[in-house]
Parts: sequence; C-alpha cells; structure tokens
Amino acid sequence: MLQPAPHDTLGVSTPTLPSSVPWQPPQATALSSPTAPASATPPATPSSTPTPHHLPTTQYDIKAKIDYKTLSLEVNEAVIFSNKNPLPLENLLFVVEANQKPGMFTLNALHWEDDTSINTFTLTEDTILVPLKQALPPGRTATLAISYTLKLPQRQGTLGYTSRQINIADWYPVLPAYSPQSGWLVHPPHLVGEHLVYDIADYSVELQLINFPSETVIAASTPCERVGNTLTFFAQQARNFTLSISSEYKKLSRNENGVLLSAYVFSEHEQAGINALNYMADAITLFSEMFHPYPRNSLTLVEWQNQDGMEYDGLFFLNWNYFEYAPGGARSGLASMVVHETAHQWWYALVGNDPAVEPWLDEALCTYSEKLFYEQRYPELLSWWWDYRIHHYKPEGAVNKTIYEFAAYRPYVNATYLRGALFLEDLRNVMGEEAFFNLLSEYAKQYQGKLAKSQDFFDIAAEISPVSLSELTNRYFIPTP
Repeated sequence: MLQPAPHDTLGVSTPTLPSSVPWQPPQATALSSPTAPASATPPATPSSTPTPHHLPTTQYDIKAKIDYKTLSLEVNEAVIFSNKNPLPLENLLFVVEANQKPGMFTLNALHWEDDTSINTFTLTEDTILVPLKQALPPGRTATLAISYTLKLPQRQGTLGYTSRQINIADWYPVLPAYSPQSGWLVHPPHLVGEHLVYDIADYSVELQLINFPSETVIAASTPCERVGNTLTFFAQQARNFTLSISSEYKKLSRNENGVLLSAYVFSEHEQAGINALNYMADAITLFSEMFHPYPRNSLTLVEWQNQDGMEYDGLFFLNWNYFEYAPGGARSGLASMVVHETAHQWWYALVGNDPAVEPWLDEALCTYSEKLFYEQRYPELLSWWWDYRIHHYKPEGAVNKTIYEFAAYRPYVNATYLRGALFLEDLRNVMGEEAFFNLLSEYAKQYQGKLAKSQDFFDIAAEISPVSLSELTNRYFIPTP
C-alpha cells in the first residue's frame, strides 16, 4: 500500500512519454544463476501421488448478483483447492474480511462437491475453519461450495460504497497462503500496513448487475466479456480479484507493448488521468526491462475517495487528491504514486510476501522503484524526488519490523518505506551496478508466483554480491532469531 506524501505544486509542464533509449542493464561478464534456497523446494512425495509442483492452481468459480437498490450481493462460490504443500492438511481455513463488520457477511450454506452439507465448521469474525472429512495428502484436491450474502456498508475503502463509487475488494472467502512451518498465514488487521497473505489462484467470476443505471462503468482486475447485464472475468495465476463500479467514471485507455492500460477517474480529473496513464505506461516498460517481463495483458488504475493508495493484482486504487492537485508534470505526487503502485505488480503480485511480518519486502522495493523510474526517465528531477519522498521526513527505525511493532502511521512509513529505500540504495552501492540489478531480476525470476521471505532475498544477494553485506544489513536491520 502507498501512503500519501505531501502535495507538490511546482510542476507546470504537461507530461509526455520520454523518447529515451530503453534502459540497459550493466554489461559485464555473466554471473552464474543462483540456486533457489533449499527451503523453497518441498520434500519429494511418493511416486503414486502427483507432485505438488505440478498440481493445478487452486481455482475459484464465483457467481454473484449485485443489486444497486439494496447494495447487496448474493454469491455462490465454488473452490477447488490443490494441496501443493509437503504435508497432509486436516482443515481448510478461509479468510473472510467482510465478516469483520457486523451484519455485512451472512453465510447461507456450505457444501462438499457431492452436495452434502458441511455442518461442522467454525465461523469467527474473519475466518471459516472447515475440517476435512479426512486428511488431504500432498498432491490431492478438495472441492467445496460456499453461498453467502454481502450487504455493502456506506464507507470509504476497499469494500463498501460512497456517493460516487462502489468498491468490491477482499470480498469473497479466500484461502490464504500456507506455510509448512506456520500453517495457514492469517494475521489480525492493524492500524497501519496490510495483513492479508495471498496465494496464487485462478479465478472465474460471473457478475450480474441488477437495477444499475445504464451509464454504469465497471473497472476490474481483468477485462470482461459482457452479454447484457452479465459480465464474465477470467484471471489466471492471480493473487486476488477486485472490482469498482461507478456511473461517474471517465474511462481512459491505451495499449503499451501489448498491455491494455486503463484509468478510471472522476470526470473532472480527465487530464490528470491521461497523465497517470502515461506514467503507468512508462513504468510498465521500464520495470519489464529491469526486473521481469510484465506477466499480464492489462493493468487498471481506479481513482477512489479513500485517503491513500492500495494495490491489488491487476488493479490499484489511488486517492483523489493526487488527481485534484496534480500540477501537470512528473514533479508531482501523482507521478511518484502511480509508479509506486505499478511497481507492486512485481513486488507483491508477481513475487508475493507476508506483508504483516515482512512489509519492507514489497514496500521498500516499490519505493526504490520510484527512484529507479526518476533516475532513468526524469534524471533532472532525481534530487527533487529524494527530498520530496525521503529526506524531508528524516526517516529512522529498523527496516524489518512487523506492522504490529508500530503504533502510528509515520514511524511505520519512515522505517519500512523510506529507510528501506535508503537501504536498497546503499545495497546497490556496496554490491555494484551489475550485481544489484542481477539480484532484482533473479529474485523476480526465482520467486514469481511464489511467496518469498527476507532470507530468500538475502540468499540470492549473498550469492551474487562480490563483497560481504553483513555490515550493511546490521546497520539497517534488527537481527532475527
């Protein structure tokens, strides 16, 4: 997630995509590709059982009806879970974010694949624990169906409605990532940061619109197929699926190297939306060259009324103030924030992590990705970016704290985002250009579609780096047990 920076009003020019030469990685003798850490490879399973690595991805088949008059959804969700873990599982644990607000989520029914009812389960304020009939071995699947009703609350944020839009994110019961050491990775929400740990899954979503105005516009994680008032979406190897609905959106689109980029902004911010689309396009191109080719065929930006930005797979939200007060040039919060959220498509969506326990692993990388963007595309603004985003706040604190170690927003951002970016700049200086950029690309390559830990990042760094990194990590990080 991106937290707001102060508004800057000094830029005056209308942004255009630079006609610069594409970024080139440092040239030197090739390094051998590091081997993935042993912990990333599960133990071998018996030959009679399909290996977890080759199992189909967990699948969600969601059919939902949303009624504009009642602002509620009736949902039937089928889940086919594939156990890719090295251990048998005794239960399935679904995260239900919507149930944290009383009266919002109503569970109507749970059924197994053979249509028998599931009567033994535990529903808490944010989970459904479903004991399996028998332990699910590695390489096997379990199928069940969940029927429920969602009553959307009037509120800003990821799930609810305002006078101008309906946002539908983290709206369905979902299986979080699973760790053989820790079990299902479920964390409580906190006043700062994110707490959900998403696994990769395939999504098929059918959405039927009831009583909606004809001018209604739908923004989503992927493009849709539409027949009348029924929309169908497909997303493969995705962390989640998200929607936003409004009759006030101005949809702006462009194609960048085969990627459909869309911005859904309020009509009064059309020019700022065009500028944002340009920054998205340039960031997609640059990061595809620097890190790893962008894995999807679309990316969607949605302006919202909440106070900050929020990333999802294939879609991100951005606060309306960045559009309202955008001065028109890259010397602006709009530019840096769009780039930050676009970078999350690599550091969060492509390479997953546990944002409650190790938030630096995506937020610091996304903040530093802003720096790389300005360095390559707007070098004349690089010193401005350092002052605007980093030095102005005099950041301090250990980079690798959990979200629960912070009691306020500013110390969390200063340590995790800002000192995290300073650490990565120093890491680059210590390792050297070639080794540093090889680290980023190898990290993206080895952990695409997976869940990475800090140790995974540092294992690759240690293998690639020509010098010891212990002094640098001791300066920025609290030693872990």
